Amino acid sequence: MAKVGKGVAPRASAVSTSDQVVTRIVRGLYEGQYVAGQKLVEADLTQRFGVGRSTVREAFKRLEAEGLIAVSLHKGASIRSLSRSDARDILEVVETLTGLSARLAAERLSRPGEKKMLRDVMSALKTLAANDSFEFGRQRGRFYLLLAQIAGNRELVRLLPMVQVHLVRAQFRTTSGLEARRQLIEDYEQVVAAIVANRGVQAERAMKRHIRNTARTIQRLPDGFFAPSAE
Repeated sequence: MAKVGKGVAPRASAVSTSDQVVTRIVRGLYEGQYVAGQKLVEADLTQRFGVGRSTVREAFKRLEAEGLIAVSLHKGASIRSLSRSDARDILEVVETLTGLSARLAAERLSRPGEKKMLRDVMSALKTLAANDSFEFGRQRGRFYLLLAQIAGNRELVRLLPMVQVHLVRAQFRTTSGLEARRQLIEDYEQVVAAIVANRGVQAERAMKRHIRNTARTIQRLPDGFFAPSAE
C-alpha cells in the first residue's frame, strides 16, 4: 500500500490505514480474491498491504463488528460464510430498513439538489452496471445511504452500513448476471420515480418488492452455495 506523501489532499490523508485495509478486503470479496470461508492470515496481509500487524488487527476488528469475518481464538480470522437462514435473516432486515428509507425519503424530499443527487447516483449505477464490480457495489451502497439521508433519519444512516449486504453480494455474486443488474436498475428507477413524486407508500412497496425478489432468487440456489446452518 502506497504511503501518504506530499501532494496528497488533507481529506484523503484523513482516511486511516486500517480503513484502507478494510476497503481492500471488501474490494477483494467483489473481485473474487477472497471467497466465503477463506482464512485470512495476518502475516500474509501485512506483506500484501505493506502495513503493520496492529493495522491488520484493527481492520479485523472492524470487519468482525460489521459481520464480514469470523474470528476464532484457535482458528484465526476467516471470511464469514452465510447459511441459507443467515441470508434470509439479513435480507429481511435489509427489506425493512430500505423500505422505510424509501418511504420517508418520498415523504420528506424537499431540499434543493436532492432530485439531482438521485439522478446522479442512478446515472452512475447505469454506467457501472456492465460489470458486477466493487465500484458498482459501492455505488449501490451510496444509493441506499442517500435515501436514508434524504429521509432525514440519523438512525437509518447509522444502521444501513452495518447490515452485511457486502457479504450477501459477494457470496452469491455468480447469480448477478448482466440481465439481473439491468432488472436492478429498473427496480431502482421505480423507487426513485415514486420518491420524486412524493409517493411514500409506492416507494416503500417498490423497494420491498426488489429486496424480496433478490431474497427469492438466493433461496432458490442449491445447498452448495450456503454454509451449513447452525439451526
